[in-house]
Amino acid sequence: RYQRRLETAQRKYEALIDAAPDAIFVADAHSREIIEANEAAADLLDRPRQEIIGMSQTELHPTDHRGRYRGLFEHHSETGEGTFDRFESGEPIQIVTGEGERTPVEISATVVELDGRKLVQGHFRDVTERKRRERDLRSYREAVEQAGHAIMITDVDGRIEYVNPTFEDVTGYSKTEALGERPSLLKSGEHDEEFYRNLWETIDSGSVWE
Repeated sequence: RYQRRLETAQRKYEALIDAAPDAIFVADAHSREIIEANEAAADLLDRPRQEIIGMSQTELHPTDHRGRYRGLFEHHSETGEGTFDRFESGEPIQIVTGEGERTPVEISATVVELDGRKLVQGHFRDVTERKRRERDLRSYREAVEQAGHAIMITDVDGRIEYVNPTFEDVTGYSKTEALGERPSLLKSGEHDEEFYRNLWETIDSGSVWE
């Protein structure tokens, strides 16, 4: 009965791994040999599962940094769990596909005991798109910071959340003074209420006011 329970638990464990949307690699905590991988893992590496089984954990990563990846694996084997997408130096965690391409990933590692064996189960998530969005956001921010026009961003309630350096130069208000205030901070007193009503109605409708 005990043996049947073990076999049932093993089948359930394998079914859960296969159904997971993320790539999952299961490696022996001592030998670092990969003993299980799901279809998502095969897709991520662009390798058949039978080729992945038996590989060393370090073979998933670039050859020029395998010592660092080995240390990372050993660290999480000892601590039990963790999620990471970069080294302390800021360099991204990467895997190498069957075609030799490097793909940035986020890894969530957990230590599990199965049939008296200590295993490290790693969930690998491709973060290529997220990294691209982060680069785009940095580029956008740099463009706004360096723009020659005064730029102000508010929340939907009209509270100022951001001003660029040119805003400070043109208006004389520092970022500290402007944040949390409303754009009415800049009212000159030269325009009537209809002027401002038209401004906000135009913006609220999604149109551009000049």
